[in-house]
Amino acid sequence: MVAALKGLGLKDRAMHPYDHFWDLRLGISTFGYHPAVGMADHPNFRVHYTPVPYSILFRILSHIGLAANDVFVDLGCGLGRTVFSAAWLGAKRAIGVEIEGSLVEQADRNRAKDRWRDRNVEFVCQSAESYAHAETTVIFMFHPFGEGTMTSVIRGLDQTLAQKPRRLRIAYLNPVHSRVLDASEQLVRIDHWPAQRHILSRNSRYDVGFWAAGGNADLAGVSHFSAAI
Repeated sequence: MVAALKGLGLKDRAMHPYDHFWDLRLGISTFGYHPAVGMADHPNFRVHYTPVPYSILFRILSHIGLAANDVFVDLGCGLGRTVFSAAWLGAKRAIGVEIEGSLVEQADRNRAKDRWRDRNVEFVCQSAESYAHAETTVIFMFHPFGEGTMTSVIRGLDQTLAQKPRRLRIAYLNPVHSRVLDASEQLVRIDHWPAQRHILSRNSRYDVGFWAAGGNADLAGVSHFSAAI
């Protein structure tokens, strides 16, 4: 009996009732874990997957101010919690990019459920550096990979923005390689939330950086949380 229950995330659900509540409300299952790939000091390191607590996620997405014309992309989306949340909050399209096929398969099973069939949600199994951001207006990252991959991603994004200038916002949770974004030709850092503990989350130890490109790229007019997560 105990063996049959392993892998169902029952312990995580019990320890994180707020996250369990939102999974139930959205009709999805996003508790899970996938081990890291490679060594942490390698430029192509892939960080282990754990989902972002909803309490943190909703604050970040609200700060960005998702609009009905936004194309939202989560790089290293895992099981898709952030993608489904962005779609629920009103993004025109919500896309998850994930290199691990087993995670994409599980995310697609969530997407196939009735309440999501009419939503513009998509998961693609490919590397972050190979994804073409031709229409992207919002990017989310939860420290998904090493500096080498991040450099390739931002170099490609710079090229895309130079060819097709537009307003774009980036939220980078636990911004280990923030210097790569700071060195971008097209992006400007517009906000930073230092790490603080939030009452609704046991895991809010990460800070968040926000970058933007394009005209009127700041977050003026968007609900601003003076207390960081």
